[in-house]
Amino acid sequence: MAATAVQQREDARLSLQQELDGRLSPADRNRLGRFPTPPDLARDMVGLALPHLRGPVTLLDPALGTGVFFGAALAVFGRRRVRRAAGFEIDAATAAKTAALWGDLGLDVHVGDFCRAAPPARARPNLVVCNPPYVRHHHLPASRKRELRERLSRRKLELSGLAGLYAYFVLLADAWLAPGGVSVWIVPAELLDARYGEAVRGYLAGTVELLRIHRFDPRDVQFADALVTSVVLVFRKADPGRGRCVALTAGGSLATPQRVRRVGRGELDPASRWGPRWDAPTPRDDARGLLGDLFTVRRGLATGANDYFILSPAEARRRRLPKRFLRPVLPGPRLVSGDTIDAGSEGHPLLLDCPLPRETVRVRHPALHAYLAEGERRGLHQRYLPRHRNPWYVQERRPPAPILCTYMGRRRGGRLIRFIRNHSDATATNVYHLLYPRPGLDAGMLDRVFAGLREVQDALQTAGRTYGGGLLKVEPGELAALPLPESITTLADPRRLGP
Repeated sequence: MAATAVQQREDARLSLQQELDGRLSPADRNRLGRFPTPPDLARDMVGLALPHLRGPVTLLDPALGTGVFFGAALAVFGRRRVRRAAGFEIDAATAAKTAALWGDLGLDVHVGDFCRAAPPARARPNLVVCNPPYVRHHHLPASRKRELRERLSRRKLELSGLAGLYAYFVLLADAWLAPGGVSVWIVPAELLDARYGEAVRGYLAGTVELLRIHRFDPRDVQFADALVTSVVLVFRKADPGRGRCVALTAGGSLATPQRVRRVGRGELDPASRWGPRWDAPTPRDDARGLLGDLFTVRRGLATGANDYFILSPAEARRRRLPKRFLRPVLPGPRLVSGDTIDAGSEGHPLLLDCPLPRETVRVRHPALHAYLAEGERRGLHQRYLPRHRNPWYVQERRPPAPILCTYMGRRRGGRLIRFIRNHSDATATNVYHLLYPRPGLDAGMLDRVFAGLREVQDALQTAGRTYGGGLLKVEPGELAALPLPESITTLADPRRLGP
């Protein structure tokens, strides 16, 4: 087919896509994980398979939509090489319009859920290209998760319950791909670092021949409504090969990345974070300490229902809740304008934290008993975190910490991750990390340490994980591994500090 004819079909597809997009609100697209692939990106993704395929191309798109990857395959390989193509589309109306648009060019549109379909016994495709639905785990009903995990278990694979739908797509598609075939996927970058991504990383590092991973610049969100940074995975269904290298590219476009680094496949441990592999490793200088040498880093407490367990002082008085079961808790970082919180808890929100059995509360504290009954009517005692506490309205132990670190921040349009000196007796929720001094680091040193930590605050921006729109997150272990500045590194002498 002539290039101009393919472009005409692509123009018609774009009109169809705009029509379909107009029917969904951003909230609906987020819930359903429908984020259409830009056509230029689709062509670049298909182009990544070009050097690795010879002869006829048989294409599968497990999340077809309007057929952007089929149009891209026609443009990249030419109509004569694309001998056969198929795709799955779960929405019947979209499937019908896509079939009407591309059917006469050889696209076989299946109406249905790819994750429930049985792979063919033969004539498997040699190219799988896909932008799978970005449906987060909390939008997947428990029954759906059980079904998906059961399908994976038949292949001796297991995913965490926190994995999004896209992770199931990647693993289930293996049964469809022909030996020697190539697969190209665009997925959230969190796969590289999150614990739930370990099974997918294990598949990429140990089952197939991983060829390339491209990480887009965090400021370049490929799908604006998704607010997620993306990576593109390219692999071949072949023996991984111990001595082979994987290309880690970043920034720019797929065709012209800004950075290229090659690592041995053996360097990609599925149990470890892969994100830092894009940067040259910096060996630890034993003469410099780490933040974890001075502090125990704990995540702030998680209540399971902040809108219930955290009350304003006025609301607590109105409900006549006993003061002995209320302790001050810091507001979110956006409400803490400076880098120092003064002594005194006046004005801080209050956290409900009661260890007494329910019967004792009923007899001694009727007002609190009524408030707990209200929470039970809302079903709060059945939520995951409260259900695993005894009683459900007691909180985990998190004493006030003298130094805090915000859990997340943004590169653009917001504050970066920062350290905060806490002189108050307020604890903090899990939007903060709490830094508890190790034995030997006395209170008189803390102001000096805090000043030193502010010197390396910029280093926090590369210590954690980057998500869409420049969103940064730092986990406790990543924070503990932050090198100390020279001005305070002498304080990290292991002979002075306890375990």
